[in-house]
Amino acid sequence: MKKCAALLAIAMILIISAPGFAVKLKNVQITVSLDNEGKGSVTESYQLEFETLSEVQSFEKTARENSSSLRAWEADYGFFYPHFEKPLGGIKDSTSISVSEESGNITLKYSPNETFARIEGREQRSDVYAIDYRQLQQFNAGGTIVIPENTTINIVLPSNSEINAAKLPPKASVNGNTVTLTGIQSNSITVEYRVFKPIAPRSDDLVYQISNWYILFPAVLIILGILYLKREEIEEKIESYLVEHSDMSGKQKTDKDFELKMD
Repeated sequence: MKKCAALLAIAMILIISAPGFAVKLKNVQITVSLDNEGKGSVTESYQLEFETLSEVQSFEKTARENSSSLRAWEADYGFFYPHFEKPLGGIKDSTSISVSEESGNITLKYSPNETFARIEGREQRSDVYAIDYRQLQQFNAGGTIVIPENTTINIVLPSNSEINAAKLPPKASVNGNTVTLTGIQSNSITVEYRVFKPIAPRSDDLVYQISNWYILFPAVLIILGILYLKREEIEEKIESYLVEHSDMSGKQKTDKDFELKMD
């Protein structure tokens, strides 16, 4: 009995001293921001919940020890991991982890190696992209995609995009160019959207030059119009100027000849 009691005491000590054991996950906010080519950057914010002061102190100690080591955080907290790392061929080295010890919040930022949205079709005015169940493999539970109530995924699409709401699951919501997924169970989830192409080149220099031309063009037309309306008057003035100066040259020549004869 004494041996069993001693083993039980040791087990309790190990459980209590294990980093982050009693820490509970309150919620996860995941934001995926996509560019015009379907590439994405991900921010995952984990809000933790503490019940005792010892849990807070344990978390603070773990945060100092783990620093910015992703694998160390994953080892200490089973719920903490990049949700799109495996489905999208790993993540780039520019991963960052920030911790707010006061609020118990851990923020993870990373960029997947592969494009988040795949191209479905190219048209003259737009390109069609899709995000489907393959990108959501980490939420797959027995063939069903489950996004819990305490998990929110915000997919922020480019500003020049249009969402195909007909293909979204019933509980998905759309606000502007953002699709929000939370509390969803579905056999298939697809986010399809269209990215519109610019009509004109986006070069700032070109736009500036065109703007200047449009400003100067009316002024040039006005000047040409005035010259056309007064063309006869201008011609007369030019002719008078030429005649006047021709007479003066002749007069100067005559006076000179006269002076020579007198001598």
